[in-house]
Amino acid sequence: MSRVPSRLRISAISFLNTAPLMWDFDHDSGSAPLRKDFEIHYTVPSACAEALRAGTADIGIIPAITYQTIPDLVVIPDVAIGAKGPVRSILLVSKLPLEKIKTVAADTSSHIGSALEDHLQKVVASGF
Repeated sequence: MSRVPSRLRISAISFLNTAPLMWDFDHDSGSAPLRKDFEIHYTVPSACAEALRAGTADIGIIPAITYQTIPDLVVIPDVAIGAKGPVRSILLVSKLPLEKIKTVAADTSSHIGSALEDHLQKVVASGF
């Protein structure tokens, strides 16, 4: 028999772009506080995905690319973080000129960052 939680468990990302989705959970909006119905755990993107995979979260804010890697997930309609144009959420910086870069370090807390790191390593290895 599957467990029916008394409160739904949400694994959320504590990044600025998730603030509009999580605002009412963290602030009293005048109606009944949402916190009483939900258990919120803030973490990094890769840990949100892992919590869904492991069954320790009922709802998670995850990168769209990760959705296809976790069986039996259902997308909640009309809720997303997106943009109509280019975004600059990942910034590559260096103190060296491009031709002298030999390695790339990325934030491993993000699946997107890890995937980008693999691609950038190939670009750096090819000499641009």
